[in-house]
Formats: sequence, C-alpha cells, structure tokens
Amino acid sequence: MKKQHGYSKLEFIFDRKEEWKARIKMIRGAKKFLYSSSFFLHYDKYGKEYVEELVKANARGVDITLVLDGFGQMLCSNLMTKEEQEGVKDAFVRMEKLGIKVIFCKPEKLLQKCLGSGMHIKIQVSDAGGALFFSGNISGTAYEKWQEMSVYVEGDIACFLLGEFYTLGVKKIPFEHEYPLIEKAMKKRAKGNIGYISYDPVLDPHPLNPMMLSKPNENTDYLEREIDKAVSRICLSSVFFKPCPQLMKALERASKRGVKVEVFHSGLNVFNGAITIPYTPCWMRYKKCLKAGITIWENDEGEHTKMILIDNKKVIFGSYNFEWAAHDRISEAMMESTDKEHIHIIREKFREMRRNPKNKIVTEDIFKTVPLKVKIQAILIKFVHRWF
Repeated sequence: MKKQHGYSKLEFIFDRKEEWKARIKMIRGAKKFLYSSSFFLHYDKYGKEYVEELVKANARGVDITLVLDGFGQMLCSNLMTKEEQEGVKDAFVRMEKLGIKVIFCKPEKLLQKCLGSGMHIKIQVSDAGGALFFSGNISGTAYEKWQEMSVYVEGDIACFLLGEFYTLGVKKIPFEHEYPLIEKAMKKRAKGNIGYISYDPVLDPHPLNPMMLSKPNENTDYLEREIDKAVSRICLSSVFFKPCPQLMKALERASKRGVKVEVFHSGLNVFNGAITIPYTPCWMRYKKCLKAGITIWENDEGEHTKMILIDNKKVIFGSYNFEWAAHDRISEAMMESTDKEHIHIIREKFREMRRNPKNKIVTEDIFKTVPLKVKIQAILIKFVHRWF
C-alpha cells in the first residue's frame, strides 16, 4: 500500500450528474494534457459527448491519451446497436488521425486473450492539478441506471494516479505533465491519510496465466489482511459477489468470529433478465453465505460501487469487485482512508443503501424462487464458474 506523504485532498462524488459534470469540466479546463482510462467506452449519448469533448480539447492543443481495455470494449460492443458499433469504430479512427493517442490494453498470451484478462482501472487526470478515480465506465449505464461512486483528488495521491498510466500501456509521461501535479502538492500543507494500491495479474510470468499464477495478488492479500483485522462489522459492495476462495474464506472467518458481514451487489434482473449468467455464480455461493451468517442484499437496478467499510475505522474503495476476475486476470486499484469525515460519508452511504427499497435481503426463499434457467446454468458451469 503506497501512502501519501504530503498534501492530499479527496472528495466523494455519488451524484451521477455531478460526476459527469466533473469529468467534462476537467476536459474543458485542460490546457496541456489529459489522461483517461476506462474498461470501455459505450458510444451512446455519453460516449459521443465524451469523444467530442476530447476532440475539442485536442484542437486547443491539449495532449490527450485515452486507455481502454480491449476485452472490455469487445464486451461493450455486444450491448451497442449496430449504429453505435460502427460509430465507435469511426470515432477511434478519427481521434487517432487527429493525434489523440488511443491505447487498447491487450494481453500477449493466448490463454489470457481467451479468458478475458485485461485492465479495469478507471482514472482521469489533467494539468489542472487534480484527478478523478471512478467505479464506473463511460456509458449511460453508469450515469442513468447503476449505483456508482467516484472521488476527486489532489496532491500526492493525484501524482500516484498519473503514474499509474505507465502500467496501463503509456510508454512515456513527460516531466512537464508530472510537474503541475507535483507543484500543486508541494504548495499545500500536509493533510489527510490516504493510501493507494494497484496490481496487475496479467504481468504474472506463469505460462498458464490466468489459469495459474506464480505470485500472490497484492490487492487480494491486502483485502484479506484487512478483513482478518475486523472485530465488529464489515460492509462491502460489488457489482456481483463471487469472490475468489481466498476472500470468501476470509469473510467466512470474520462472520464466524462474530463480525457482522453485509454484502451489497446486483440482482438477477440487472440486465432486464435477458442475461443471467453473470449472476448465476453468485447464487451458487448463497448457501455458503447464509450458513456462515453473511447478509446479502440484491439491487436489480445494478450495484456498481466497490466500497468496504471496516469497523467504522477504515474505508477502502476503487475498481476491485469481489469477483474471481479481479484476482487472477484483471488489473485493479484501490484507495484507503482512515479520515473520520471519509468514514462518516461511507457509513451514511451504506445506511442509505439499507433504506433503499430497491435493495432486498436474500433469504432461503431464493433457492425456490430463482428461475429454472439459473439452476440449469449452475449445473452446466459448476466446474468452470470462476470464468463467468
């Protein structure tokens, strides 16, 4: 865990309209450079506006780098109309012709390509001196349907985020791009207590990666240690709850020693019931969860925040979902804070989620009411569910 040593400012943004305004404001305010990363860009009204803002900034002389995940962009194309698919291809060609650097993260190994290895870190940073760190992607789903969270940061932590682009495929970040962030951090008094951690299992040297890894995932190990420290309560959210065994066992241990464990994630109908396979591995874990005393909440509109609150003493947030993919095949990043104000904000957010009528607690009835389709899928993917 990298700790900031100087000034760091952090503001949570849960309102989706405000977050979009912050994204666009940063692009419009950029004078020298802007770096942006996302799992994918959906060419709906948000994706189109985003591209146009990048093009306008480029025309002002702003040096722009856009990093997307190759596998994520392919998955997103399945959600686009034919017109959107053609439009986004043209948009990428247009941007590259204008000099906007568009980088698609793609693993080299065949197994990694077949099993969906890639990049899942979402950052936007500019010469204005701040950075945005997201849970969502450039898509209407993130701004009109799913629950999301973002943070705006300045100071040392923003410098960390700019440096992350080295690991996302950017070969060189000029010092004149780093300097405005360093200068802003140096002008302010030391403040805050924010940590940052990221890890890319794609780089693991094992020849059978991602089926087998030769090194531990530093993100997963960090989360296991924090879960094992809990003494009273753990609240966490994830798009779907289907963690690797290492984290599942840690949560079971916590619950068995008396820690109240609550999980908020997406329900069966998050894709309007048309696509159920991402949900099925979650349902397959429910018996173990209920037996261990873990409380599960489902939201059919889509829960896409990635937050963990431990004992009302520490908050952890970022891109890491409690899914097997985050452990063995996708690069992820998280921040942590022990700031009382940050803890209060996240604690209140979880209280709001409990009061939200769209969040429903999972009970034993789920094994009777789940559609037959899910039960059949559970049988078919019993031995390969880690890949779904």
